[in-house]
Amino acid sequence: MVSGHENIVDFYGAYYHQAPRTPSLPEGLWIATEFITGATLQDLIGTRKTLGERWISYICKQITTGLFHLQKKNIIHHDIKPENILITSYGEVKIGEFGFATFGEKSSSTSGTITYSAPEVLANFTNKHEYDHK
Repeated sequence: MVSGHENIVDFYGAYYHQAPRTPSLPEGLWIATEFITGATLQDLIGTRKTLGERWISYICKQITTGLFHLQKKNIIHHDIKPENILITSYGEVKIGEFGFATFGEKSSSTSGTITYSAPEVLANFTNKHEYDHK
């Protein structure tokens, strides 16, 4: 999908597993992505009283850089929220969880987490890349 950018979790492939082949694995879609050791931004927010201005600025810059890369690839994430921002044990910031992502400049999708959705999306306006950036 979008592998190869420092602020995006690398995607290696997908596979649909049918239960009769290997009964110990549940049937369904399996997705292989980069293994991240660290925490989500939500975890970080929950464990600290304050993150500090420099750290917040760094995190925001990395998220913005990742979103800009997605925009150049015509990918709309649809679910930017603290749980989907990963902070590696090395301090790298990566956007993950592309389950609601779509390709193209426009999407009529209102998928994603309602509490993090832009008002325009909830009002059923045409969805564009700007909604990931708000």
